[in-house]
Order: sequence, then C-alpha cells, then structure tokens
Amino acid sequence: RTDRARLLASVGVALEAAEQAERNALQDSLFGDDSPAGQAHPNYVDTPLWSEREHLLNEKQALGFFLSGHPYHAYRNELSKFVRKSLAQLEVQRDPVLLAGIVVSTRTQMTRRGKMAIIMLDDASAQLEVTVFNERFEAERNKIVTDELLLVEGKVMRDDFSGGLRVVADKLLTLGEARGRFARVLQLSMNGHSNAEQLRSLLSPYRASSNACPVRLAYRNDDAEVQLGLSDAWRVRLEDDLLTRLHDWLSPENVQVVYA
Repeated sequence: RTDRARLLASVGVALEAAEQAERNALQDSLFGDDSPAGQAHPNYVDTPLWSEREHLLNEKQALGFFLSGHPYHAYRNELSKFVRKSLAQLEVQRDPVLLAGIVVSTRTQMTRRGKMAIIMLDDASAQLEVTVFNERFEAERNKIVTDELLLVEGKVMRDDFSGGLRVVADKLLTLGEARGRFARVLQLSMNGHSNAEQLRSLLSPYRASSNACPVRLAYRNDDAEVQLGLSDAWRVRLEDDLLTRLHDWLSPENVQVVYA
C-alpha cells in the first residue's frame, strides 16, 4: 500500500505520464502502429511520511472534518502533566483554571470595551467557547490559529444564553510557553553524540530569558556517567521546532522534557 504523502507528491508526475501516454497513442495511430508504446511506468516521488497531525489536517482539508482521529491526541499525554481536566470535565468555579484545545473557529464582535473574540476550542471530549476581551485579544491574537493547539487560563462561568459553560480568558499560551512555565528541565542524553558545536547551533535560535527552560546534559560511556546543567544563559524556549530538530539528531528517546 502506497502512503498518501507519496501519492499526493506524485500527482504531477502521474499527470505528465498520462499526457505522454496520450501523445504516444496518438502518434502510434497516425503511423498505423498498433503495438503499445512500451513506456516505463513512472516512479513515485520519494517524500517523507506525513506525521499524524499532517495526516489529519489533509484529511480535514479534503473532507471538511477529522475522520481517523483528532489532532488533540498528539498532545494529550504531555498536556496531562499540567492540564488537569478535559473540557468535558470543567465546572463553574471562582478560581482560574488552565484548559487546552484545538482552535475550531474564531469570530469577533464589537462591544463597548472594543473588539471581542469568541474562540471555539475542541479537545475531542467536548467543545467550549472562550471569550477574549479587547486588551488580551489585541496583545495575543497571533496565538489564535485555526486547527492549532491553544492553552487558556481563565474563569469558567455559566452561560445563561446557551445553558452550558463558557470561559473568560485571562491569559493565552502556546504549548512552547506552557512548557517554559511548567517544565523543570530539558534533559538531553548525549551518548555517542557529544558534538558541542552541533548542540550550540541547535539551541542558539531558541535561547530566551522568559518562558524558558533550563537544559541538562547526560553523558555516559563505558567508564563513567555524568550530568551537567548548562548555565541560565542557555535556557531555551521549548518550541516544537527545537524538539523536532533534537529528536532528529539524538533520537526521540534521548530528548526528554521533565515536569515536576
């Protein structure tokens, strides 16, 4: 079975081959040659497999909805370290709570306080509306992206209009910001990959003084084992791009975000 990534990447090659076959057939008929053209079948384009998230987003683009899964599932295990309740488990309470979901839709409307955004979040257990008032919306609107994960710290209230719940946001966070807030350390096992220059080049673009996580190196060989914490100057933002690059270099099992 050929994977969908290769099939989609090969569409152009297949169309070109079909056009060439049609030209060959026309030429054969003009010269009275009934034998097949003998053209070799084109090869598929060699392309990386889609990740689960890419698979689901392409599925939604084609069908209008997620069919074989839900993009929240890719984050569920990590989020469980600091998001304590699913959207379906939320209840009205006075204290702010941290919740998370995939942005399904966003709409805005004008109020006396300015522009207000209403975001629909979905975590595969339920959908919930989040209200973001003008000041917060203008400051953090770039974090609100359809089909992307969003974390919200806010108050859960009863929605008298719908009879359900709604949330008024106090703060919006990306997953990278949430990692910086809740993660204790990024631990990298360097066994066989003790290339300091490579490590420096990977970490440098993500160095930060806020919402950043300390880095600890673990090295082991046949004679000894040592753990070394990098200085605070090498704290990093735990963005997906950084973790993906570290996974590619060290392998996923040697890259661990440690939570308390």
